[in-house]
Amino acid sequence: MKGLLAVERMVLESIDKDKTTVKKISSDTSLSEMFVRTILSNLKDYGLVSYKKGFYMLSKKKESLKAYNQAELVKHEINDLFESLVDNYYSDIESPNLTLKMQKIWLTDLEFKILRSMMINMDSYIKSIRKDRLLRPEEEILSEQRVIFWGTDSYSNLIKSNLSVA
Repeated sequence: MKGLLAVERMVLESIDKDKTTVKKISSDTSLSEMFVRTILSNLKDYGLVSYKKGFYMLSKKKESLKAYNQAELVKHEINDLFESLVDNYYSDIESPNLTLKMQKIWLTDLEFKILRSMMINMDSYIKSIRKDRLLRPEEEILSEQRVIFWGTDSYSNLIKSNLSVA
């Protein structure tokens, strides 16, 4: 089974937010209506969405949704998004809303503990925003969501992983 393209996942997320018509999905995702129709057709073929009287909804068959959320398939989607972030950052197009930072630095045990604590705080902050949205919903536009990456690993582990792919 192949994974979903990031754009297919985006359309699914839009449907999940009750954006159930082609016009609403198109507005929410900033994709053309024609492109949305093509993606919806694919998602119907995958058994992930159903259509009734002009409205799209997520499939009631949870097995289909679970199959496309397997870790290996989601990993490819994350790789695609990260690769797009790197490509956009290094393109000739200036964007004030685009940030990409990476540093290689040796840390003492204490410095690493502080860094991990800061990353936990960032995760808590994002989770608190999500909870706040449940209590005080905003009129959110899916295509304007921020994609945030952060993580840490040793340089040697990343290089070993990179070599094993080659």
